[in-house]
Amino acid sequence: MMKKHALTIALASALILPSAFATAATGNIKFEGVIHEETCSLAASSTDITVPMGSWSTNYFSAVGDKTLPTEFRIELIGCDTDTGAITAANFKFAGSNDTGPDFLRLNNKGAAGAAGGVAVGLSTTSDLSNAAGRVKFDNTTTVALDIQDGDNSLILHAFYEQLDATVTPGEANANATFVVSYS
Repeated sequence: MMKKHALTIALASALILPSAFATAATGNIKFEGVIHEETCSLAASSTDITVPMGSWSTNYFSAVGDKTLPTEFRIELIGCDTDTGAITAANFKFAGSNDTGPDFLRLNNKGAAGAAGGVAVGLSTTSDLSNAAGRVKFDNTTTVALDIQDGDNSLILHAFYEQLDATVTPGEANANATFVVSYS
């Protein structure tokens, strides 16, 4: 009988002792956020934009820095709602293959047979192409801000070719860029 009591005490001690020495830590997790309607929507016509740059003679270019006349186009935001008060601007970031720096978008197939040479695509927020402050950078970090109002809003841009080399050669002069829009 003594063995039976000793076994019961040993078993009870084994069950009690771990819980007496184990301590539990507790913590809290707090999740905060806001659910709101979309601030603006990108118009369907602005999800895949083709800018007709025109046809330019190599004679139009005579020196590095020469630019074609700008071609205006728009990125359209529709159904903007600023009622929340927290959203007042649309911020655009552009990216693409640079040619001699982030101000110039490299032509597709540069250096290949059939591709134009000596020029790149530039983009500006103003039609005054001599205004360097209006230059859009294709670096995916520099922001072009647009103050938004309730309703529809447009970012107006001006695309152009700029001579980068002493000689411009004829050919296809196409380029591609992407953009991301965020709100602040």
